[in-house]
Amino acid sequence: MVERNLEHNTVLFTGGGTGGHLFPALSVAEEFVRACRAKVVFVGTPRGIESREVPRAGYPLHLLPVVRLKRVSWAERVRALLALPVSLFLALWLILRHRPIVVIGFGGYASFAVGAVAALLGRTLVLMEQNSIPGLANRLLARLAKRIFVSFAEAAAWFPQPERVLWSGNPLRRSFIQDVARGTAERDETHYTITIFGGSQGSALLNRVVPSALGQLASVQRETLRVIHQTGETDFTAVTKVYEEVGLTAETRAFFDDLGYHLGRSNLVIARAGSSVFELSYCGLPAIVIPFAGAADDHQRHNARAFERTGAALVVDEADCTPDFLRRTVAEMIEHREEWSRRAVEASALGREDSAQFIVQACLQLVAQEAAQP
Repeated sequence: MVERNLEHNTVLFTGGGTGGHLFPALSVAEEFVRACRAKVVFVGTPRGIESREVPRAGYPLHLLPVVRLKRVSWAERVRALLALPVSLFLALWLILRHRPIVVIGFGGYASFAVGAVAALLGRTLVLMEQNSIPGLANRLLARLAKRIFVSFAEAAAWFPQPERVLWSGNPLRRSFIQDVARGTAERDETHYTITIFGGSQGSALLNRVVPSALGQLASVQRETLRVIHQTGETDFTAVTKVYEEVGLTAETRAFFDDLGYHLGRSNLVIARAGSSVFELSYCGLPAIVIPFAGAADDHQRHNARAFERTGAALVVDEADCTPDFLRRTVAEMIEHREEWSRRAVEASALGREDSAQFIVQACLQLVAQEAAQP
C-alpha cells in the first residue's frame, strides 16, 4: 500500500450529469480525503446533479457552461459549440489555479474540456468508466489518460491501450454501505417491500406503469405489500395520487438521499439499469430491471444483461413493460420469494467492496512513479 500525505495537494474531479456518474466519484473523493488528507475540488455543470450533491458533500464546485452534443436539437448543438471555447478557457484557468496532482474524469459531457486541458498541460489524467459501454467523453479522452478504471470488465475492450485499463468495480460510498446495514436491521419481515428506483431523475415509464401494475395484484399479496417509490421531481404529485386511487399505501419520494437505507428495507427492487445495478448487487436483492432504451449506445441494456447473468435479476424490455406483464412478473417473484432471495444472496457480485481504495492506491502509485522519473 502506498502511503502519502496529500494535505497540500489537490485532486480534481470533473464530470457528472447523473447520479450514476457522480456518486462513484464522490466515493473516491471521500477515500482520497480519508486515506491521505487530499484537497478535493469538483468541476461540473449547472444542469447536472453535481450542482446539488457536491456542495452537500462539502467539496468546492466550479461550473462550466458546457452543453451535451448527443441527442439534442441543432440549436442546442450550435449552443454547445459556442460554449466550448469558454469552457476550455475556464478549464485552463482552473488547472493553473489549483495545480492538481491528479485529474479524474468520471464521465459525462462536463469532463471533456477539463480532461483535455489537463493532459495537454502535463497533468496526470485518469478516467472512471461506470458503464459496460464507455461514454463519448471517456472514449475521446482515452488516449490522453494514464489509467482508466472500469466498473464492468467488458468495457476494457473499448479502449485503445489495454495496458492502461484496470478493473476496479464501481465505488460505493461509505454512507451507502452504512445505510444498507441500517435498513436491513429495520426490515419488517411480516411485509413484502418493493422499492422502485428510476435513477436520480426518476423514470416516466416506471412512474406510469408500476403503480397500476401493483394495484392489480391479488388481494392476498396486496395485504402485506409495502411500496417505496422514487419518482423524480416532475411526476411526484401524480404518482402519489395514483397510489391513493388504487388503494396502496406508498412512501413516495422525489429523490432518495438515503437510497441504501431503503434498499436495505426491501425484498424486491424495480429499477433502471444505470450504475445502480452495482448497488443492487451489493445488497443481494432480487430485481426487475428495465433498461432505458434511449441511453447512449444502449449501455443500460448491456449493464442489465451483465446483472442478469449473476442470477439475481430479471430484465424486461421497455416494449414489454406493460401494467399486466409487470403485474404477472411481480406476482411470480412474490410467490417464489424464498427462491429469488436465495439466488440474489448467492449471486456473484458485480463489483468489489474495496473499489474506492483500489482506485486511490493506483492513483498514488502512478503519481509516485511519475515523480520518480527524471
